[in-house]
Amino acid sequence: MNLRVTGQAQTAATLVQIRRQAASQAKYQDQISTGDRVKVASDDPAAYASLSQSKAASGAFANSLQVVSTATSGLDASVSALLDGNQVLTRAKQLAITGADASTDSSNFEGLATELDSLIDRFTQAANTQFDGDYLFGGDNTKSQPFRATGTNGQGRPTAVTYDGSATPAQTVIGGNQTVETRAVGSNTFSGAFDTLIQLRDTFRDKTLTDAQKATAINQSIAKIDTASSALNNTISVQSSTLSGLDAVQNRLQDLKLAADTRVGDLGATDYADAVLHLKEQESAYQSTLSLAANFVPPSLFDFIK
Repeated sequence: MNLRVTGQAQTAATLVQIRRQAASQAKYQDQISTGDRVKVASDDPAAYASLSQSKAASGAFANSLQVVSTATSGLDASVSALLDGNQVLTRAKQLAITGADASTDSSNFEGLATELDSLIDRFTQAANTQFDGDYLFGGDNTKSQPFRATGTNGQGRPTAVTYDGSATPAQTVIGGNQTVETRAVGSNTFSGAFDTLIQLRDTFRDKTLTDAQKATAINQSIAKIDTASSALNNTISVQSSTLSGLDAVQNRLQDLKLAADTRVGDLGATDYADAVLHLKEQESAYQSTLSLAANFVPPSLFDFIK
């Protein structure tokens, strides 16, 4: 049996060795430059499955965190609008108390009514607040303006405001089967207040009322303002509680993502000292193989593979 290795076979074997060593160098260079030790299953079959699961978990937690962040920002904007609406009602009550005072001169009522016109405009803006292109108080009908004036007086001021939103609150899934209400039903929060503000303004301007009748009507409006303010405060309370819950969920998701990212690092991150050592070994072996190949590989081919 002839065990001699032909020059052609030796050349072929050497070329295979050179390719393998070059590939190993490239692998360790990539690990050092990217920080990733495991990119494909062949890099570390034992770690690859767990690494893939941990990466998927990290991605899922990141998506959930984005959903929670968006929901939180929307509710923050909603609470801010509700607080502004409550400031409107607080000022309207102050005007009503002034109007109900027997010492208030009748000539001052027009000024009170004019300020109420501005407060009604401000209240309308709060009720039609948008966040990220969605109306916050139209329930799950987030793309249509929820409140609009359906009647005006001779001065073009609203005499009635109608709710065009949904009777169903909008909800957001924040993970698993957990949902939170993110868009309130505005009719439960604002509608009564619009009627009260408009009625109070018109009472200020109504010159057919006696002083006693006007005082009675204004005092009735004060009671209605308190009721309207309670409706706003109730929604503020509900949404503030939701924000508190979202904060807890966010903290938990951040912890879970950190654990998943740590696991990814433990399984797939480059051990730089080890990678540099292996790279040096492969570079040395590669140079040794090239030196050996120079003795029998044709010069033209040798120049090509160097």
